[in-house]
Amino acid sequence: MPDTTQDDPRSLQPALAAGTPDDETIVIVAGADDRFAIGLTVALSSALRHLDQSRRTQLYILDGGLSQPSRERCRSALARARPDAEVNFVDSDPSRFSGYREHGYTRAAYLRLLIPEVVPEHHRRVLYLDSDVVVGDDIAKLWALPDEGKVFWAAFDEGVRRKHYVPTFDFTNFPEGTPYFNSGVMLIDLPRWKAARVSEQAQAILADHSDQCRAVDQDALNVAGRGIWSVLPAAWNLQVSGMKLWSPMPAEAGAPIGVIHYLGPKPWMRETQSLRQGVFDDALQASGWFTPLDFLRYRMVKRITDWARIRCRVGEAIACPLGGAPNSLNHGHATLCPSYDEHRSGGDQRILSQSH
Repeated sequence: MPDTTQDDPRSLQPALAAGTPDDETIVIVAGADDRFAIGLTVALSSALRHLDQSRRTQLYILDGGLSQPSRERCRSALARARPDAEVNFVDSDPSRFSGYREHGYTRAAYLRLLIPEVVPEHHRRVLYLDSDVVVGDDIAKLWALPDEGKVFWAAFDEGVRRKHYVPTFDFTNFPEGTPYFNSGVMLIDLPRWKAARVSEQAQAILADHSDQCRAVDQDALNVAGRGIWSVLPAAWNLQVSGMKLWSPMPAEAGAPIGVIHYLGPKPWMRETQSLRQGVFDDALQASGWFTPLDFLRYRMVKRITDWARIRCRVGEAIACPLGGAPNSLNHGHATLCPSYDEHRSGGDQRILSQSH
């Protein structure tokens, strides 16, 4: 059963009649294992902080291996961001995906396939967020997108458009150049998703062809969802990878960025300096994941590591501290910020990743 953080006072309102679609409640789904607990917390707390306070809100967190301390820290952060939000932790066993190839990702990447099993069927629209994003605008605006008769909205995957990754599947007709979306931010019409059996089709594809799905569930969803998705504006999945901006910026100067999506190395990692790093750090600080002192230590470690990296690149250091030598910053980091070090791992998109 879901673990709900608190009783929602609005639960006293009359229940929706059976079969009546709920188009008003803002429903957000995310999932993570413990390596992405910090990113999960930042993603959801930033979404709640920017959300229209008049909107009823429900969160479903697919727990793919969160530790109890991580659950509690996440729960506390979300309660600070939006005390009246209904937050449900749903135990989800990633071992059910053990037969699928992982291609350097973790099994938690497959958790989004469980959305129709978790979210009550009377909800119409559901927003799925990866655990490596920061929300910078009111996601209630997505509930105002016009209905185009499609099953879901998603943004183009800019890595595919730039030919960094070319999906090739010999088990289906998916020619090069076929529109390909990034599954890190999806606005789902839940009744249509269920009727089209998107999750079931994706799992069937993975059961037979996960060796060819190098982007794991995202590849399978693109095959299962071909022709039934609408294009989400790029501002709602602005993709950056390291210091590179992949997505086009909004044409209107000063227009808000709805969601920044950090592909590749994750911005909470000690070794990473990302484009829009400051946006992530501000959201991390606002979330309350760290105590004020631990946040200062986090910032200090990031800056020291970045300074050391620059020294290595210009040849001023005798040995690169990032190599993990006994006297390096790597060795002394745990005493600088133990709580940061505990949650810093996340890995490259192709190494220790659950997100696209």
